[in-house]
Amino acid sequence: MIKPYPKYKDTNVSWLSNLPEHWEARKLSRSIKLIGSGTTPKSGKDEYYKNGTINWLLTGDLNDSYIYNTSKKITPKAIEDYSTLKNYPKGSIVMAMYGATIGKLGILKIDSTTNQACCVLSDNELFLNKFIYYHLLAIRKDIINLSFGGGQPNISQDIIKSLKLSCPPIEEQDKIVDFLDKKTKEIDQSISDKKQLIQLYEEEKQAIINNAVTKGLDNNTELKETGVEWLGSIPKHWNYKKLKYVADVFPSNIDKKSKDKEKEVYLCNYMDVYNNDYIHKDLDFMKATASNDQIEKFKLRIGDVLATKDSESPDDIGIPALVIEDFDDTVLGYHTTLIRAFDSDILGSYIFNLMRSSKLNAHFEISARGITRFGLSVSAFKDVVIPIPPKEEQKSIVSYIEQKLKSIKTNVSLILDEIELLKEYKQALIYEAVTGKIDVRDKITD
Repeated sequence: MIKPYPKYKDTNVSWLSNLPEHWEARKLSRSIKLIGSGTTPKSGKDEYYKNGTINWLLTGDLNDSYIYNTSKKITPKAIEDYSTLKNYPKGSIVMAMYGATIGKLGILKIDSTTNQACCVLSDNELFLNKFIYYHLLAIRKDIINLSFGGGQPNISQDIIKSLKLSCPPIEEQDKIVDFLDKKTKEIDQSISDKKQLIQLYEEEKQAIINNAVTKGLDNNTELKETGVEWLGSIPKHWNYKKLKYVADVFPSNIDKKSKDKEKEVYLCNYMDVYNNDYIHKDLDFMKATASNDQIEKFKLRIGDVLATKDSESPDDIGIPALVIEDFDDTVLGYHTTLIRAFDSDILGSYIFNLMRSSKLNAHFEISARGITRFGLSVSAFKDVVIPIPPKEEQKSIVSYIEQKLKSIKTNVSLILDEIELLKEYKQALIYEAVTGKIDVRDKITD
């Protein structure tokens, strides 16, 4: 139990509340000499990017930790042509201002320029950079609540400049940073250990799926070679065919935009498929519109397999979900593909488990096309060769996988709860330390 400071004063700042009596509340614009951003040189121009040597930071590079490298580089010509490209020094604090990464932070361990979505804080005398980092991390939710915009929330440099942070004496900031470095390292190590345990469970899960859907449940069965690279050998009594010979494959073209003479429907979109193994009526689908033909084709039916077909990462392509209920008014949305078995000898639930296999997923990654965004063509789905056990054996395989994965899911869920509690504790500890709710000055060597 860490005691509070002996005396406090009111600040009239919601995320600070009361501060220790000898602390100040300081606006960033009056405390930091350099608060700036950058820009994006015109894309497609080799003179700005080819063989670039100058670090160019994007919000995707921010990791709530130290930044040792950037995913993109630019050339001296870009610096020459764009006056808004500044080279910020190591030690600077960077915050993402836009979209999905809003509020993400980083501490530069390198000199770097940035794009326009990054706000950089540098060159100050009243704050330690690491203290600013911890403080912004502590009030991130409050900062995001100041954002504007709809689907893509934004914060501006002006919002960041107007922020008031608690400002203890420098020597006290130093002690707070030392305390938080030690404590957060311990918490992060515990979280890392638990994530490694989850990874072991994931490997066990994949081994169960891979073996069951490609080798069956009888370890003593005789095998035959298929000549299919991703598949290898399968039980001798199994068949194998291209997917198009047993199922229809329909890439969806339905988005949420309303068009004339279309009916209102619910849309099972990319994220619904990506985040859920099973699609059922309790999920919260968005509203959209679709034509009669689209509804007829893409209305979800029990046994349908849905799969992601476009993404910014090839790892996120071919992720499946299984429809376990018939729907009256829900259709499949854009960036996804519907796979509907028409051959009575194959189960949708078996196709679903096939597509959960890391072996097949690796095949889809290789088949994906793109540079900054990746996609699977219709033929990539249709022409993939799949094993086809006898129908009763498919049922046994599906039942076996569900049973085995149920216990793994329970264990992983418990670990995820523990990780969430550790994250909440870490966040609370940082907040209490940087806002003076606890006095950590004599706790450094604990």
